[in-house]
Amino acid sequence: MNDVQIVILAAGKGSRLGLDTPKPLVTVGDKPMFLYVVESAKRAGIVHKPILIISGDTKDIQNIVGNNAVYAFQEIPNGTGGAVLSAKNNIDENVPYTIVLYSDMPYIRPETLSAMVTRIKETKAKIVLGLCSREGTSVFDSFGRIVRDTAGNIERIVEVRDANETEKALLEVNPSRFCFDTKWLLGNLDKLDAHNAQSEYYLTDLIGLAIAQGEAVSSFDLSHDEGLGVNTPEELVYMRKIFEGA
Repeated sequence: MNDVQIVILAAGKGSRLGLDTPKPLVTVGDKPMFLYVVESAKRAGIVHKPILIISGDTKDIQNIVGNNAVYAFQEIPNGTGGAVLSAKNNIDENVPYTIVLYSDMPYIRPETLSAMVTRIKETKAKIVLGLCSREGTSVFDSFGRIVRDTAGNIERIVEVRDANETEKALLEVNPSRFCFDTKWLLGNLDKLDAHNAQSEYYLTDLIGLAIAQGEAVSSFDLSHDEGLGVNTPEELVYMRKIFEGA
């Protein structure tokens, strides 16, 4: 696919895992987590080099991937939106679609990446989201909630730290699988602000921006395993079991 580029957030620390190793470099199966995401993009047929957003803590990623990626640096840990803002000059506005993924969510299928691109083309949406349900599991309880209007359309994403009790009870969550119309993304990144509980720039705030502009936002369902991230020691154990059994 020459009409798609991929941005991978790989600047995270491993402190919440109780490890000295930066989170993207933590091993599951036989390789660091971030490499699964890079390889899925390649297997999906994305021909452009992945854009890896790294920090001083994760600069060893360059030694692993070398010239097979483009690098952007997030010097200050100021949120997911801040991460993508740090890569703004690396994103090619002439490539129609941009997928954004997190390096600590390694179980992403190439078929899913292709499906995201197909969906954004078919719907002509500015953003396509891959979503999961919390029903029957607690593993997604810390994820942002999907708020829909009375017609069932996505209205916004509310991070748990900023959610009220009604919003926290919602079952549909955002595991952070995004596909953007590239020109729209580049034209709106600078509109993000940090007026929230964490004083960070949330990439998810782009959903509300698109809707306020009257633009389409579409979604599709992901399996639980594809939505999983690694933020706790327990989640790391579970993720390693998935890859050991794969």
